[in-house]
Amino acid sequence: MSIQETISKHGGLEPGLIHARGLSIGYDRPLMEDLDFTIRRGEVFLVLGGSGTGKSTLLKTLFGRLAPIAGNVEVAGVGDPAELRGQRPRFGVSFQSGALFGSLTIAQNVALPLEEWTDLDPATIAGVVEGKLRLVGLDGAGDRLPSELSGGMQKRAGIARALALENDLLFLDEPSAGLDPVTAVELDELLLALNRSLGITLVVVTHELESIYRIGTRAILLDKNTRSIIADGDPRILRDENSDPRVRAFFHREPLGGTRRYTDSGEPEHGDSERPKPAPTQEPFTEAFKPIVKDDPFKGEYL
Repeated sequence: MSIQETISKHGGLEPGLIHARGLSIGYDRPLMEDLDFTIRRGEVFLVLGGSGTGKSTLLKTLFGRLAPIAGNVEVAGVGDPAELRGQRPRFGVSFQSGALFGSLTIAQNVALPLEEWTDLDPATIAGVVEGKLRLVGLDGAGDRLPSELSGGMQKRAGIARALALENDLLFLDEPSAGLDPVTAVELDELLLALNRSLGITLVVVTHELESIYRIGTRAILLDKNTRSIIADGDPRILRDENSDPRVRAFFHREPLGGTRRYTDSGEPEHGDSERPKPAPTQEPFTEAFKPIVKDDPFKGEYL
């Protein structure tokens, strides 16, 4: 299978790792339609958008968990990821909840892919598991159950299991969701280390702005109304330079205002460029307000 070459925004030719062409995703009806994008090797590629835009659905389609409604996904060296079902995984997946088996220890959870897809002996598997736990900062936690770990530690354990088969592509669904700020920063630092030190390509669904700016090298922003990608690029540049009001609303957490609709070019419909202003508030009392109690010595001032 040939790997298409794509022009990098940073200059030069870089091989694409994942290609989405004419991709429509969803269940009973499309959530997104006719998506076209390429994920390059070594990127921390973010999938962004509001609630209900299909971020997690797109992620599941990219790694073959869901079949597309139309179009196709092609992974370099793999082809259609959906055709890998029942075969050794060629990439790791870390789900939002961690998806750890509660009755197994952390070490047993991490060992599962190795036991399922390799012929390694138990001693070698134990050594690999120990190394993966050390990599994610869980030294000595292998004998503990998931319920005995904090939320951040469970996320790390899920990442360790996703890395067990030494794949260089990792999909993560809301990795920092539900974590306190300090733990979220620590998890971001782990992901950056995996990307920069080991060259692992990360495809991440997130809505946490701090994480977006801290780890993302490129992002696409999904729009629910147009069922399309309305922005593609470095998230910091999208935040600072993009003039589309929908993009600015996401990156600056600004309300779009009412139920006004926007054209494909990002302009408000009917040429109205001003956001609706809230109705002025009215004071509930006036100076002429009469005291409730007759001959009230405070003349209603306590109101």
